[in-house]
Amino acid sequence: MKKKWPSDRRGALLVFASIAMVGCMSVLALALDGSAIQRQRRLTQKAADAAAVAAAIEVYRGRTDSVTASALSEARRNGYANGVNGVQVTVTYPATSGYFIGNQFVSIVVEKRMSTMFSSIIGRDSAVVRSRATGGLGPSNFCLVLLSPTGTSLSVKSGGVTTNNCGVAVNSTSSNAVETPSNGDIVAPFMSVAGGPSTAPSGVTGTYSSGSPQLPDPLGYLTMPTVGACNGAYGAYQNFSGTVLSPGVYCGGISIDHGTVAFSPGLYILAGGGLTLKHATVTGTGVTFVNTNAPEADGGATNYAPFDFDTNSDVDFSAMTTGSLAGILFYQDPAAGVTGMEYTNFIGSSSAVTYNGTVYIPTQTVASKSNSPVTINGGLIAGKLEISTGQEIVAISGASGGSSYFVPKKAVIVE
Repeated sequence: MKKKWPSDRRGALLVFASIAMVGCMSVLALALDGSAIQRQRRLTQKAADAAAVAAAIEVYRGRTDSVTASALSEARRNGYANGVNGVQVTVTYPATSGYFIGNQFVSIVVEKRMSTMFSSIIGRDSAVVRSRATGGLGPSNFCLVLLSPTGTSLSVKSGGVTTNNCGVAVNSTSSNAVETPSNGDIVAPFMSVAGGPSTAPSGVTGTYSSGSPQLPDPLGYLTMPTVGACNGAYGAYQNFSGTVLSPGVYCGGISIDHGTVAFSPGLYILAGGGLTLKHATVTGTGVTFVNTNAPEADGGATNYAPFDFDTNSDVDFSAMTTGSLAGILFYQDPAAGVTGMEYTNFIGSSSAVTYNGTVYIPTQTVASKSNSPVTINGGLIAGKLEISTGQEIVAISGASGGSSYFVPKKAVIVE
């Protein structure tokens, strides 16, 4: 007798098919929503990157109070307005986490809560997409930057200027922003001049561009250190004749006449009087000199003086490698001096000298006093540069030239 299947098993395949259909639909739903999520992630990353660059540019320009507003504005321009349609944009400055932290970096996080079209079938009706970017300051292509907006900013009457693996930027819009009378030489891979002359002056080697945009102060984001209590009475270190000096605040500056002095590592704040060397021999590894006004009780700006190294001095300095001014050897307070008064800084010496660190004198002139070469392993940012002695050579080495010291920066996405 032929065996018959029980009638209650006839719907089993339908059950299995239904279960399989649910699984297939779930996978399809995840695939479709996953594609939408990935697209959203690309868009949020684009907005985060744009916001990071905008914020870094504000740091680069020294406008740190505009960092957050600029970042939020750029994120909004890219379709992600903070607090609208499930979007949250978080700006953290200075950056406090990740590989890049500190006041050179800004962290941006863009979050978007988006509804899912199909995943609600399996109980997920929304998803959060999060993208992160860090904007900051990376090495610049310029290592000699002259910030004065008018007049002749780079004058090489005799002798020369050489930059290795980095360029020269001149912000003066004057038609004679660069001059090389009396056979002066300027050797640089490229030179960007806001003004003129329209063609490269005699003695200029490398690509020359006139009518270029002015370059913002590459070190404008640096903060002037707080000036604490004086190490001693005002003027106590004039004509100093000791053998060792320690970091601190030197009210009235430091003047060394016919002496040999070693500077211990650290920060030296010259509060009025600057640093003057006459027939001196000085050394210092891991040192930074900050030049600013005298205390108000001692005359304030009226007692300010620039750096002045006499031709009969031997100088051997290397910058600090830690702290907020790491890599800066000479730092001029941008607010120092009497408004409208011109100051000239002489940092050469009677023999060839190499400075390991950046020279930052943003509102004043750097000039030559001797005919011996000066090499700066870092950058030189000044108001103006004037070389008028016969064999004076200022050689600037950027990071790509092998320097481990601080160089000017530009805004980039770093993470």
